[in-house]
Amino acid sequence: MSIVDVSGKPLLVRRDTHVIALVKLCVDQSSLAPIRDRVYRLYDSSCRLAWAILPLLHPLQIGETNIKLELHGDILRIDAQARTIYRTGVEMDTLTGVAAVVSALPYYLRAPVELLSMKVEKKIKSFEEKLESQRIDTSNIVDIKGAVELEDPQRSLIELRGVGTIKLKPETVERILRGGVEKGNVVEFSRACMLRNMKILPLLLAQSEGCCKVPLLQGAGTEVLAEDDYVQVSIWTRFLSASPWLCYSCTLFSLLSGLLSVWDMVKKYEKDESGQYPVTEIRSVRVTVESGQPF
Repeated sequence: MSIVDVSGKPLLVRRDTHVIALVKLCVDQSSLAPIRDRVYRLYDSSCRLAWAILPLLHPLQIGETNIKLELHGDILRIDAQARTIYRTGVEMDTLTGVAAVVSALPYYLRAPVELLSMKVEKKIKSFEEKLESQRIDTSNIVDIKGAVELEDPQRSLIELRGVGTIKLKPETVERILRGGVEKGNVVEFSRACMLRNMKILPLLLAQSEGCCKVPLLQGAGTEVLAEDDYVQVSIWTRFLSASPWLCYSCTLFSLLSGLLSVWDMVKKYEKDESGQYPVTEIRSVRVTVESGQPF
């Protein structure tokens, strides 16, 4: 495994103008209004911490971020943006920020969600803007204050399972199966990434909100299957916790981080001549409760 050397690439202004996610959930507009500020803070801080979540990602100084939520019936459309000046793109940082938001929605809304689609709608690269035009502002980022959940008589054992897929070019999947991906073993690395990120969502929530307890993870397992024109990842988790929705959100984020790890490792082969992703799309991501405290 390796982090690609980008030192020889030119310094560019890069902006992901559209990362779009479609989420199925059963809430009304009034439920979204109180969480919009929390969503933005979480998205912004998660974009800036994406390098800590995806181990092969380059750290970036992200200048501008923006996220919009639009509810149409039972479908929530998330439109996110991020911008940086660097030698590599900011799409994985933007996707990670959206993944954190989607994962936190069950915790915020106390309702299950299903991610129907998440994709990079468009990337824009430009040499024309001056470096001075980007201002790096991190004044809205607070210190991480996450801590492990304390003893609580209300804790119970909660077991969850999740599954999701990422659509890829058939030739990319064939490359994964024969071990021809430059960055390393996609299957094993994405499994490791899911296990690594099992406990990180409370830290992202603490970064944006000032405090969030880490649920007591008891055990977890992952599987990754590459076949035809997709990669499917699945996960099971077992927590001892008094916060079932937080456990749900942690499992969902771990699942999405595995899918994003696959995307990050194969993005070189998924881009077209203009740097777009015409095929790549994360689909049908869901978490179910196997046993434990009623939700």
